[in-house]
Amino acid sequence: MPSLRHVAERLSRGVTFRRRLPSGFGPGRIVVSPDAGLRLLRPDLAAAEPLLFDAVRRLVRPGMKIWDIGANLGLFGFAAAWMAGPSGEVLLVEADPWLCSVLQRSAHGLAGAGYAPVTLAACAMTDRAGPVRFEIAARGRASNSIRGYGHSQRGGVRETLVVGGCTADQILDDAFRPDLIKIDVEGAELAVLQGAAGVLKTRPALVLEVGEENADAVTDLLSQAGYRLHDAEEGMRPVERCRWATVALPA
Repeated sequence: MPSLRHVAERLSRGVTFRRRLPSGFGPGRIVVSPDAGLRLLRPDLAAAEPLLFDAVRRLVRPGMKIWDIGANLGLFGFAAAWMAGPSGEVLLVEADPWLCSVLQRSAHGLAGAGYAPVTLAACAMTDRAGPVRFEIAARGRASNSIRGYGHSQRGGVRETLVVGGCTADQILDDAFRPDLIKIDVEGAELAVLQGAAGVLKTRPALVLEVGEENADAVTDLLSQAGYRLHDAEEGMRPVERCRWATVALPA
């Protein structure tokens, strides 16, 4: 017999509703879905992703330009859009077409309300251009990943899509130079950084999830690029090796 959680996850597929952004991030209401994770059924978004919102408060200032790679529902990107204000800019990068449609609805609803302009790049960011197989997680779309990556908590794959793959350096050719980049790509963080050599030379701050399987390689790459590492789960304590929630700042 399926568990209650499994039943709730199945019933949540495709369901959307609006939630107000947490206190301090303006009056906007964005479109969310428990299809990305049952925690989004909570009325308070701050409780769903406390580390992301804390990173926005710590790092984003008026006028900043932000990339949100692996945007999902845009919690980080839309909160950053408020802190950056009308003189800032936000780019959301998302591969899942369904989530892209949700992001567009949210961005339209925030336009002209004191938020930075928000644009969307519908692609899977990795280390090369071209088509990639992108897997929609069975349990929740927050665990979607490029084939060959992903973590066990996704509970299998409900659907595989062929989507466009792009690199950060490609995006830089067509978009604004970022002051801050958030990367949450379910195991593909090393590939994203390997495709971002030019971007890293512009010295953006980074907020990224790093899986244990990538921690040593990502640490080496960022150290060679001249970054200092901090643990976002421990109040930005300096660390020598990447943690699950890493903030990397230019030295």
